Amino acid sequence: MLLIEQAGNIFTASKLLNTETFTGTMRIGTLDGYHSAEHFIGFAGTTLFAIHPEDGEMTPLDWQVGTATAITGYGFAEQGEKFVLLDNTGALTIFNYHGHVHGDESAFEFVSKLPLNTGSNTTLPAGSRFELAISASDDKVYVTNPITRQLITVDLHDAEVVSEKQLPYVPGKMVWLGIANLADDHHDH
Repeated sequence: MLLIEQAGNIFTASKLLNTETFTGTMRIGTLDGYHSAEHFIGFAGTTLFAIHPEDGEMTPLDWQVGTATAITGYGFAEQGEKFVLLDNTGALTIFNYHGHVHGDESAFEFVSKLPLNTGSNTTLPAGSRFELAISASDDKVYVTNPITRQLITVDLHDAEVVSEKQLPYVPGKMVWLGIANLADDHHDH
């Protein structure tokens, strides 16, 4: 991984060496970060790494991959205090993010792995997958289950399902748009 540092008009490049966890042709293909987080999450297929560019550190994250073969959604939540990922088996993994730590402690602490799909993935409707949307206003995430046609709400603070809404269709893509604040409505007459 190439790190580039800017000091005024001077750019300096350095290389962050792969850990011994890397095998064969494995490489970091995606990075995810949060504006107030000191770490990035690096994705090498289904292998995850906590990357601290200032210290030049890369450490693997054990998210207990199980039978998952792909990650379908991920991101920082709760103003950067948590990191979540959803895999293709319908399991949601939750980490607490502690920021910069010293010694053998990990910046990302495994909290829970919630199996949100109790059915068989062989019944997954063609062209569909489990989808994730992260709330920017509270400690909730939303997951669609196309097998059971549900929208599932998960409370990240308690790491538990708080609601399951039955849908009359197979859910597709999902995105968080926010919550309207009625106090900001300037069209009142």
